[in-house]
Amino acid sequence: AGPCQRHLDSSLIDVDIHPNYATVIIKSKVLRLNLPAEVRVGDSKAQRSKTTGHLVLVMPKVNPDENSVTIRREKREVAELQSAAEKAKVEAERKRKEKNTAFQMQEAGAAALGAGGGPSKAVNIRGLVLPSKGGIAPPKAAAMNAVSTTRKENTSNGSNGTDANMPPPPPKSHALVDEDEESEEEVDEDEPPPIF
Repeated sequence: AGPCQRHLDSSLIDVDIHPNYATVIIKSKVLRLNLPAEVRVGDSKAQRSKTTGHLVLVMPKVNPDENSVTIRREKREVAELQSAAEKAKVEAERKRKEKNTAFQMQEAGAAALGAGGGPSKAVNIRGLVLPSKGGIAPPKAAAMNAVSTTRKENTSNGSNGTDANMPPPPPKSHALVDEDEESEEEVDEDEPPPIF
């Protein structure tokens, strides 16, 4: 119910009812009311009191059991479901990023390990640009060649001072300096070999 002027003619009042809102126009002034529940438009009525001039809008609900408490509860439940879905989505995204970051760190750690087993301090830029486009070709992996060896049986009777059951002596190590130069220059055994 709403107060209207008592002597105001009813022809100056226009009421328009929709399922979710009602619009009342009085002397070109607009009043729009948002309805908390859906109403049946065909059964709605607008009445005016003859004694006081009050305007009464009767709008029956589509669901008569629905009231403001149940509507608020339903809205709250929908909001909670949406927030729970949003939290689950954010948590899934965080876990995905965390897993992706851990995988990238693992890949970077594996790539950073050098031949010595420790992290490498140098960055390999070979192979980033194709050689056909002017880039540096990546180093070729050293190919391992299979070598077949045969062992000759020692048929001597130990005349050279070796026992037949003993393995042959290890080969002489190759020095960094040729044998001819070694005889000319004296090599200090305590000094490490030069690094080139």
